[in-house]
Amino acid sequence: MAPTNPSAETIVYYPNEKKSLIALLFLLGISVFLFLMGAGSLKQSLADAKPFNMADLASLLLGIALFLFCLLALLGSIKKRPQLILSKEGIAIKGILGTQTANWDSLLPFEWIAEWNVLRAPIVGNNVNKGLSGKAYLQVTNSYNAPIGIIAAALNARRAEIWNALPPEEVNRMLDAFRKEIETSPIGTPQKKPWLTYALLITLCLIFAVEMLGPGSKGTSPGMLTLLVLGALAKPLVLEHQEWFRLFTAPLLHGSLLHLMFNSFALLIGGSILERMIGRSWFLALFSAGALGGSLMSLTLMNEKTVSIGASGAVLGLFAAICVLSLRLPKRSPEREKLQLSSFQVLIPSLLPFMITPFVIDYGAHLGGALSGGLLAYVILKNWDKKEALPGAKGLSRTLALVGSASFLSSIGTLIARLDR
Repeated sequence: MAPTNPSAETIVYYPNEKKSLIALLFLLGISVFLFLMGAGSLKQSLADAKPFNMADLASLLLGIALFLFCLLALLGSIKKRPQLILSKEGIAIKGILGTQTANWDSLLPFEWIAEWNVLRAPIVGNNVNKGLSGKAYLQVTNSYNAPIGIIAAALNARRAEIWNALPPEEVNRMLDAFRKEIETSPIGTPQKKPWLTYALLITLCLIFAVEMLGPGSKGTSPGMLTLLVLGALAKPLVLEHQEWFRLFTAPLLHGSLLHLMFNSFALLIGGSILERMIGRSWFLALFSAGALGGSLMSLTLMNEKTVSIGASGAVLGLFAAICVLSLRLPKRSPEREKLQLSSFQVLIPSLLPFMITPFVIDYGAHLGGALSGGLLAYVILKNWDKKEALPGAKGLSRTLALVGSASFLSSIGTLIARLDR
């Protein structure tokens, strides 16, 4: 075990071999699964003389990248390269992708964050390397060959040695500067209820109830013919029969109760955040842009036999917008970090083609929705005065919200008119 005496000149901790091996084996298994899944599908496409599916190609490349990452990690473990170094001047965390360093005079005390299984210290000074510049915290994971409590004691003991030697006025100056840096003027209207989000959820549930009344329903899933009649997205119907209303009706349909529950839960989280953060007009504009962008990208990438439905494009647009709009908050603000973490937890698994689910995933809709939402969020960010709680360009937001609402309503009206014929 590494030395843990805080008075020692340098303390070095190495990776916990057991934890590292388990993590590597898990990642290696995923990489092999992704590679085989992508390679098998691409081989079948070649045999059938069909064009490659982008999701299969991405799965293959992701499997190769993850396998190379595991090899690098294994080589680093074999060489016993130091991972965590505590010197008199500061801390160095060596990883596969680089090294993070910080002097003790730039860190507040380390605290244990149980839900993330890490030690975390706020960064208050500028004596950090480029990898930590602009970040709010330095994190130490619970992955070393000593109990995390002993590591925490050593970290804080070393830090205290430096801070106790600093003049009180210097300490107060640094703390005041840090407080000012993370301070932010109030944004959004957190006290308001997200009624528009609730209305959208109720609408999706009512439409699904209508789907279940159609012929061919099995269990909690509507029939394919019912979905096509009610406006599902299909390339021949849109391009050959000019049924463009399907771009807005398809995002309102769902293929099963589980499909609806997934999207509704994500919409509740993303909608509750955004509606309070930027107001109802911009929120509705983002939902509409994500739905349209998802449908257009899906239409571009789908084959002739594919049928696409679901609000996932609109939902991914909301989470991409949350990620972009988090930049409205100060760099070291905990709220900014929380918003980005929330968006990444939805965006990353939804855009990577290895999710195993009970239904087929339309990655084109996910990608198109995320891109549309992110681009519109950038426009919102550029029109948001830092002194104002809500974004500006209210006329533009109302116009876009009105156009989005009219597009949904007119598409539904067109569909109903066709059903009456």
